[in-house]
Amino acid sequence: MKRIIYFLIIVITCLACKSQQPLSANNNKLCKVEYSNYGGIHGWEESLSITEENISYNSISRRTNKSEKELEKTSENVWRKLESSLDIHLLERIKSGESTLLYDGKDTKFKIVLCSGKEFSFINSQDSDEYQKMNEFFSTILDCRTKIISKINNNDKINH
Repeated sequence: MKRIIYFLIIVITCLACKSQQPLSANNNKLCKVEYSNYGGIHGWEESLSITEENISYNSISRRTNKSEKELEKTSENVWRKLESSLDIHLLERIKSGESTLLYDGKDTKFKIVLCSGKEFSFINSQDSDEYQKMNEFFSTILDCRTKIISKINNNDKINH
């Protein structure tokens, strides 16, 4: 009888441990990616936010007061590429570069938010080895930006 009780306790403990494993994997799940580029003589700003549901783009030039906004659904392919190329160990080691705002330059900022609430944020890190190793991840973000800007420019041509 003691062996049966001991066996049941071990089985229940093992099952409890296995049921908690996916929870820790979900903590490292990607929830949101943000990209922003700002500065320069015109006081220009742009931001891109990507979630599993939507891609949102905003830009404004403070000097000309011209702004653009676009919202579209995130394709499954884009989100899958972001999730598959995400490397948390590399993200933890990416360091920010030097700001160029003091010299009338632009700064580029990335912010990656996990579902656990953990955030990774850095500016001007494009030259770091860790950033280069995650090229597919960052290229996917920048490709989304390029496609939205092309869409905005095509809409401007049609409207004028």
